[in-house]
Amino acid sequence: MRVGDMEQERVAMWRPSLSPGIELCRAKLVRHAFPPHMHETYVIGFNDFGRGSFQYRGETKRVYPGTIDLLNPGEIHTGQVDTAEGWAYRNICISESFMQGLADAIDWRGRHLPLFRVAVVEDRDLHSQLQQLFHLLAESAAGLERDSLWLQIITALTRKYGEARTIRPVGRETATLKRVRVYIEARCHEEISLAELAEFARLSPYYLIRAFRECYGLPPHQFQRNLRLLKAKKGLYFFRQIPRGDRGNRLAAKNR
Repeated sequence: MRVGDMEQERVAMWRPSLSPGIELCRAKLVRHAFPPHMHETYVIGFNDFGRGSFQYRGETKRVYPGTIDLLNPGEIHTGQVDTAEGWAYRNICISESFMQGLADAIDWRGRHLPLFRVAVVEDRDLHSQLQQLFHLLAESAAGLERDSLWLQIITALTRKYGEARTIRPVGRETATLKRVRVYIEARCHEEISLAELAEFARLSPYYLIRAFRECYGLPPHQFQRNLRLLKAKKGLYFFRQIPRGDRGNRLAAKNR
């Protein structure tokens, strides 16, 4: 990829047909930085060009061609470009229900769904396999090759980088903080003041913000904003048009 190809920043997401529970993302960034956010899905990303980094569990993770990002559902992270040339990457987002099907297919022995214990790995073989899988998913290819590749990749990921445990908050979730989280989730589209939230929790506003951030990785207002984005995303569907000759691929999104 030439530097000239990075002149415009683009992020495209779509749901391929024949693969319910999967979303694909292709991004080219030059200066954009993502604020702290989370996904409801597993995210397996691989980097095509340039360099980027993200904050994850208090550490800076750096990515470049050949590296793979492994993010669990609900994990807070950021994202930014690290070089003047820009950063290009692709993500495969996997719903928990789809992951459950894959785990069953590979006879996963854990009591819980597999989770990734590392956020960034350098694995050239897996990187190449993910490129191939992304192509098959993007072209909505069905059949033995795609399904076999899925199982091969998930088997390798879980054996090398997976573990069986429940997804836990960043910090210690007290009963009070859990009530606050549930309160925000139930009213995510309402305007909630800090005073209202502090009164509900019977905590000082300052302590509430600090404790909530330490537990969930985001202050209450950003947590609510992220919930709104996730719910809005569920109200969209994405489709891909492939012109004859597979040139000028276009992505569009419409309200459901």
